[in-house]
Amino acid sequence: MYVEQRNIGAFARSVYSQYGEDGILEEVFRRLGVAAGYFVEFGAWDGVHLSNAYNLACKGWSGLFIEGNAERFAALQRNLAGKNVKLVNRYVALEGADSLDAILEEFASPGDIDLLSIDIDSDDLAVFMSLRQAKPKCVVIEFNPTIPFDTEYVNKRGRQIGNSALSIKRYGDSIGYALIARTQTNLILLMNDLRERAGISEIALERTPEDVFCRYAFGYDGTFLRLCRGFENEAPDVMTVPWHRYRMHQPIPRLMRGWDHGQAMPVLELVVSLGALAVMHPRAFFRETKNLWHRAPKRARR
Repeated sequence: MYVEQRNIGAFARSVYSQYGEDGILEEVFRRLGVAAGYFVEFGAWDGVHLSNAYNLACKGWSGLFIEGNAERFAALQRNLAGKNVKLVNRYVALEGADSLDAILEEFASPGDIDLLSIDIDSDDLAVFMSLRQAKPKCVVIEFNPTIPFDTEYVNKRGRQIGNSALSIKRYGDSIGYALIARTQTNLILLMNDLRERAGISEIALERTPEDVFCRYAFGYDGTFLRLCRGFENEAPDVMTVPWHRYRMHQPIPRLMRGWDHGQAMPVLELVVSLGALAVMHPRAFFRETKNLWHRAPKRARR
């Protein structure tokens, strides 16, 4: 039995991956004795950009890259010329001819998949849950790091919100996987029997570093907080939305923030917020005022 000297996450090293997944995967498969295995990766982008599988393809692995965007797929074809891989220009669906099961069968992928890498910024967990015909040894799957690690959240189908790490981990637990590493945006899961054979320890989400991404919260006075290590100002008047260039302001003006302003301030808050809602989102304004009317006591309506 291999005696582990340090946590598998300590082997993090990026060749092409974003946050050190290349080094972790190299060590996992070294311990498992897999020198030239088979991988499946989607969305594959151009096959190289932030890929968790391209480093393995360069080492002689075979596999399947799946990318739905036509422009990226054209770059994928150029970058993977000469490699022992198959390329598929499709968006993976949850059922039908474009489901992951159907694509794997169509392109004669072996049932013994060593690595499955999922990165589609949306239904990552749903696609993983839809897989029935194959059980990959190791799964790298993206999570939304702004969702707290004690919170369950599954992406609403078709939306680009992402899944919480906890929801992904609990599903993995239920089908025999263990969490062995977590990078800034990916969980790395390994079949439990293989983990034990390779002498790799399981980790708990709450024991992983908490300083990877910012967390967001509200103060009692209505201040919107950005909680990041290294930021002196935790409540800036203007901040950038994660992964976007959009600049947002504090939802409540500074002069109106406070926990106890007496009777007048709650009314002013309501009037100001409804006014802003009417200008920016008229349909939501009418829906909200209708709801307020129905919730108001009958005496107040007279």
